[in-house]
Amino acid sequence: MDQGDVLQLIAQGEGQRIDFKEETIRPRKLAETLVALANAKGGTIIVGVVDDDDDGHPVGVRDPERAINNIVEAIQNCSPPLGIGLPQVVEMTVGVAVLVIEIPDNLPRVYHTYGRYLRRAGSIRYPLRNSSIIGMKERFLINTLLR
Repeated sequence: MDQGDVLQLIAQGEGQRIDFKEETIRPRKLAETLVALANAKGGTIIVGVVDDDDDGHPVGVRDPERAINNIVEAIQNCSPPLGIGLPQVVEMTVGVAVLVIEIPDNLPRVYHTYGRYLRRAGSIRYPLRNSSIIGMKERFLINTLLR
């Protein structure tokens, strides 16, 4: 992913598969967004973007190492493990870089963080009911058996 790709995602705005986060996002809140996207259709989180009235504005991250550590902590708080790897650093302008986290589509499990099962609908994450969790697990099991 390069600067042009990131600008294209920002131009689309937040929605079902795109989320903007400021550098100050707490790992616990980021983990909630990670599992919500993983339990939906995947997506992209861009850290270092301010969401101004549905228009994202890249401000970058001042301390990339600390931001990456927070992202790693958030990923580690997802269960079962997401296995998505480290975020990609994308330089937007000289001295302004954002971090891009990509969550693939069709992950094989139902994910939770701190015991909360969440899913994304539009730009909102919501808790899954027990019946939805069971249904998702059954679909994943059937798909696995049919492969």
